[in-house]
Amino acid sequence: MHRAIGYRYPLARRDAHLPVADEPGRWRGEPGTRLPHLWLTGVSTLDLVRDGRYLLLTGTAGQAWEQAAREADPAGDFLDVALLSRGTDRCGIGEDGALLVRPDHVIAWRATHATPHALAAALTRALGHPPGSYPAAEGAASQAAGQT
Repeated sequence: MHRAIGYRYPLARRDAHLPVADEPGRWRGEPGTRLPHLWLTGVSTLDLVRDGRYLLLTGTAGQAWEQAAREADPAGDFLDVALLSRGTDRCGIGEDGALLVRPDHVIAWRATHATPHALAAALTRALGHPPGSYPAAEGAASQAAGQT
């Protein structure tokens, strides 16, 4: 008999009731767990996460999320968006929810209903700074210009 153990990075006090480890199939898109593997049209949800980029995975009615993502990342520098056609129940987001997935496939944030205005706050927590502001790059530009 083969058994796998899934892990969860504990986040804040909101998820204190969840176990730190469990069988991977029991997780339903909780923040701190790995993105569930689901087959979509010829591609796995895991293949949607690209190196160095975040993924916003939305339910079937995710048009408002797509708009919020484009507002947060208008140049498309760090955020990809994918709309699930089926299988959202395994991710626990329903038809109008969304998951924000880190580049290492760990779920950073989840909304179970449409609250696209909350995406910017979730991205700020995940990135460590507001989307579009890159403190390290700004510091390097100041140094290059002779400013400190």
